[in-house]
Amino acid sequence: MTQKTCPVCSAQNDQEAAFCRECGASLGEAAASGDANAYQPPGNYQAPPANQGYQPAGSSWSDGQGGGAPLPEGYVPAGFWVRFGAYLIDGVILWVIQLVLLAIGLGALSYVVSIAYFVVFWALKGQTPGKMALGLHVVTATGEPLDWGKAIIRYVGYIVSGIILGSGFLMIAFDDSKRGFHDRIAGTLVVKKTF
Repeated sequence: MTQKTCPVCSAQNDQEAAFCRECGASLGEAAASGDANAYQPPGNYQAPPANQGYQPAGSSWSDGQGGGAPLPEGYVPAGFWVRFGAYLIDGVILWVIQLVLLAIGLGALSYVVSIAYFVVFWALKGQTPGKMALGLHVVTATGEPLDWGKAIIRYVGYIVSGIILGSGFLMIAFDDSKRGFHDRIAGTLVVKKTF
């Protein structure tokens, strides 16, 4: 059986794997081609204590008590306005898709398409097209790529963030670690490449 070789740590992975089982690096076309914009998680993961907030401290997230996880070099937490811009891009894309579905008589599918849009892109790429356009990546609190479970929990968190009058999204602007309520629920971070 053919295997993929990780471009970061040279570990052998299953052909269908999207991320390296050893270091978590992307095994997609971007990583294989050496794309500088492809997210590369830190090679040494350190699980943070449960239910602790994270504060940016240089190139790592810290709970202020010696716990935390490293961020890859060149990445910082993404702030409110850049994330809002990415969400607007995704909103326009979804609006066009929903107009097409309505025009062909499949308007009832628009909610399913909206869920699938976010969950599938987060799980397979770690970024929606809006986030791709602005250089943002969604990762776990320990810097690993999202799996399907985390992606689904994050979408549920989106719903909760919206239900509480959008305050779950507004948290990003005031939270020291730039995490919304949905990020806290799913244990995720949104990071941006700085160079």
